[in-house]
Amino acid sequence: MKKTIVSALALFLMLQGCNDDTKEKTAPQQESQNQGTQHQDAQNQGTQNQEVTQAKITQELKDFVQNKPKTDSLIKKGISSSTAETSTKSEKVSYQKMTTNGCSDGGTKSLDTNFDVANLSQTEIIERVAKGITISLGLDNCIEDGTKSNGEISVTITEKNELSTMLMTFTKDTTFEDIEKNEVATVFKNSNVKIIELSDTEEKSIENINFSQSATEKYQLIDLISYEKELSTGTSSYNVSGKVKYNETTYTVDEKYTANKTPMVSNEKGDLLSGTEKYYNEKGEHVTFKVVAKNKIKISLDKDNDGVDDAEETLSL
Repeated sequence: MKKTIVSALALFLMLQGCNDDTKEKTAPQQESQNQGTQHQDAQNQGTQNQEVTQAKITQELKDFVQNKPKTDSLIKKGISSSTAETSTKSEKVSYQKMTTNGCSDGGTKSLDTNFDVANLSQTEIIERVAKGITISLGLDNCIEDGTKSNGEISVTITEKNELSTMLMTFTKDTTFEDIEKNEVATVFKNSNVKIIELSDTEEKSIENINFSQSATEKYQLIDLISYEKELSTGTSSYNVSGKVKYNETTYTVDEKYTANKTPMVSNEKGDLLSGTEKYYNEKGEHVTFKVVAKNKIKISLDKDNDGVDDAEETLSL
């Protein structure tokens, strides 16, 4: 953590150096010096006690909080638009061996699978999907919903009782670009996300994803388990376990916190409206992210996990 700390130790050594020329001291002088030293020791202790109150939110933590929601939103939007045709509802599955389609606003999307429905009945299709089908999705400057996608994703779909599970594995580095905002996120090869449909409006996801938004910002989601629910005005989501690594710092989801009571709520535009998340890092420092206004997040840092925040700062996304 970045701190502004006056080194009491350095000050103490400097004072000792100034007194080196006094080789002999009378008893009163020595007592006075001892009292001064005791006073200095008290100041040293005071300085040490102030280290916590002088704690600051690091620039790295600020960058993590400001950039991750944007990148998450872009990746989710890119995945949603690029996999839109890989419907998980059996009655809509219509894949043949190989198809290449034009994307809505430019570029192409290729779907390759050995699941040929041309000569299958609806019952046979449902039985086949229940066993699982795999589709290779290729994206070549595919523009959908304002997002340009390039790369390749393997999508495996299974369905049971009209609820589906989709496992996506990135078989090549894949980029998602928000054309309007000129923001690009890269998801690296071998990343994967499993989405389990719980109802028509709610799903569970398990993510193991490496991604970046720039050469200096590296993210890794490690067994991150979260829930997301569609609202009439947007979405709400919350993490229950797992880790998020930003550059060299790992933030572990605080499983003791009841996150479903304070989900992150966003509107249809992707603006964050409310919600709270809690993490801790390798140093045992606890960090709370709380949305205090639209696209404004307050970071609270509890360095020694004593329940008292030692630093806080509010940032705009």
